[in-house]
Amino acid sequence: MASLVKGLRIKAIAEKIFLSKGSVRNCTTIIYAQLGVNNREDAVRKAQEEGLVV
Repeated sequence: MASLVKGLRIKAIAEKIFLSKGSVRNCTTIIYAQLGVNNREDAVRKAQEEGLVV
């Protein structure tokens, strides 16, 4: 989540944590679903509101 907050794109996150872009995309989809949002901006906002990230 922290990488999403920093604004890193899927490709950059994948390279950083040595996973495929598809795996990172799947994880972001799961995060969005758990937060009840549909996009990165809403996910970041909600995670900050919930105290999940600083």
